[in-house]
Amino acid sequence: MQLGVMGASGTWNYPEGGMVLPYLGTTFGSRESNVTFTGGYGQLFTNKVTSPIWYSGLSMKKKISSRWSLVFDSYLSGYTKPNERWQQSGTYTEFNGMAALAACVSNNKGGHVQLGGGVFSVVGALYPLLVFQFFQRM
Repeated sequence: MQLGVMGASGTWNYPEGGMVLPYLGTTFGSRESNVTFTGGYGQLFTNKVTSPIWYSGLSMKKKISSRWSLVFDSYLSGYTKPNERWQQSGTYTEFNGMAALAACVSNNKGGHVQLGGGVFSVVGALYPLLVFQFFQRM
């Protein structure tokens, strides 16, 4: 089980705002093969509006051999915004998300390299996502 809070201030798509998002997650499986579900509900704020924001995530890991694993990570979030872009009254819900698949190679000394790719979405537009991560146990 996981319990946490994500927070941000001055992000690239809302430089004048931020968010606070408590979340809960649970993992099923073992160290070699597992699936994790997460979800949360919090508050998005800018200098113009505040809005509830929700978040859900799914991630998985599958060990292929003693050194190789496949890793999948994804999330989807949504929040309500005023309909100021089209000069109409009311609100609309904006969705953002990400999905990525990567191969993970272990060096047997507590280090891992992940390389892969996927897509992320901001305001309905899809962008490519390159995944390159290095982890080393200290």
